[in-house]
Amino acid sequence: MDPQGHDTGVSPSADEWGGPPASPTPSSTDTAAGERHKAGDTIRQAVHDVAGRQKQAGAEVMDATGRAIRSAADDLEEQSPAVADLIRSGAERVSSTAAALRERDVDELFESAGRFARERPAALFGVAVVAGLALSRFLKSSARARGETP
Repeated sequence: MDPQGHDTGVSPSADEWGGPPASPTPSSTDTAAGERHKAGDTIRQAVHDVAGRQKQAGAEVMDATGRAIRSAADDLEEQSPAVADLIRSGAERVSSTAAALRERDVDELFESAGRFARERPAALFGVAVVAGLALSRFLKSSARARGETP
């Protein structure tokens, strides 16, 4: 329509109405998609690197836990050999889990975690609740140790 209200047969573009342009140019769309893809790859690699370091740290903690459990079993050996054997068995399981953790790739661990979440959502929820409670208690005790009020 022209300014007097007569139909000219040409519809105004979205730009004339104050809206977004009809469609972005292909090159700007490709550039934005490429940048998003690069950013996604960078984030994915950073998460992968952090997960790899945490996997190693977790395996080291598990090894230390296994050694502590074995030490406890050695202390109990004279008093109760049967209990000491059970405790050593637990220590062996912890050590074998640490070894398996070291051997597995981070991507495999992510896949296993995803599969676990899909197959056992209630168990995942329970693990999350327990982890949250443990973290809460840890933070409260840390605050008390520093003299802060929880």
